[in-house]
Amino acid sequence: MIILKSFYRKKNTRIYLTVITLIFTAIISLFMARNYNVDQANQNLSKSYLRFTANKESLNDIAKIKGISNINYSIIGYLINEETQSNPDQENRILIFPDEQINIGYATACDDSFIVYDLNIPNITNIYVNNQKLNLNINNYIEEKNETNYYHLHINPKDFNNLSREVNEYTYIINVNKWLSRKNIIKELKEKIPSLKDFEEYEYNIKTLDYSQMNILIFTVLLIALSIIYIIVLIINIKNILIDENKNTRLYQCLGFTNTIIKKYHTLEIISLLILSLLISIILVTLILIIF
Repeated sequence: MIILKSFYRKKNTRIYLTVITLIFTAIISLFMARNYNVDQANQNLSKSYLRFTANKESLNDIAKIKGISNINYSIIGYLINEETQSNPDQENRILIFPDEQINIGYATACDDSFIVYDLNIPNITNIYVNNQKLNLNINNYIEEKNETNYYHLHINPKDFNNLSREVNEYTYIINVNKWLSRKNIIKELKEKIPSLKDFEEYEYNIKTLDYSQMNILIFTVLLIALSIIYIIVLIINIKNILIDENKNTRLYQCLGFTNTIIKKYHTLEIISLLILSLLISIILVTLILIIF
């Protein structure tokens, strides 16, 4: 304890402590800011999804991939009416999902599909799966809350299973736990699902994604630069501390301390300096967060 008290009474030691503390504080602040932007990006992009077509048997393989939070599978149906036949640019694809809350023989459509397709008018709107017409009653419409960019229909699982016998593929829509790590999931999907095709990424809020990615990139670059500076400063400070402690080294030798024990004392001084700097930095960052 006497040795440490003597070490911290020196003016140079207090300067080293201040410099290292300031750099530590900057690194911790940048690290927290970067993580905050990552969390915000994942939170704001939680409505984003990946959509693709693959064999029905691929469902189990997709479910095994880590990082996927939700899997929905659907059958592609096509609307055939006067409007779609007269206008080749008119979107006529509608995705059909199973839903246990729907009664057999009935269906629930999203409100967008109601506006576009006018599904409640009999004999005008017809939905087909592999040339088989769906004999379902559209009993109600749900307000679109998922910000999806596709038209969809929900039917009873038994009706869905009957339709699935007519097709070999499903259209899958999956959400991922961390949208910013989706590239790894996409790579794994393409490796494990040979039948995968018609792959699409839908980003719910592209502006948020661009803004978050830019901030994350800036904070990452600053963190790397500051870490390099920290290492350089730390090496210089340790070198200066050892030079400053040369006088004490001679004194310790005169008092009968071995070189091994003297080195342990110097190591203890340096470690205590780093730990104290880190603790002060954490306290400073915590106070800043509480105040602001």
